[in-house]
Amino acid sequence: MTTNSSDAVNRNIATAAAILGIASVLMFWIPIIAPIVGVIAVVLGFVARERIVHAGQTAYLGAANIAIITGVIGVIIGVILVALSFGFGPSVNY
Repeated sequence: MTTNSSDAVNRNIATAAAILGIASVLMFWIPIIAPIVGVIAVVLGFVARERIVHAGQTAYLGAANIAIITGVIGVIIGVILVALSFGFGPSVNY
């Protein structure tokens, strides 16, 4: 791979990860989907950050870091809402 194509791949991975991270925070009201999207964003964020650092670039390092941060926030909010939805669900006494 040439440096231009690897730059584009790193940029695309970082951008996709950032979009998924932001989407996981915005989709907090869907308790099952938000943590899944958040985990994907965190994984892609770490992959993008590793590739960017290994290539010696700094251009899209911020997007990779944003993906990791927002993905973790989305996972935390989603897990809390899943726990609350099971805790405050309808109770049936037999």
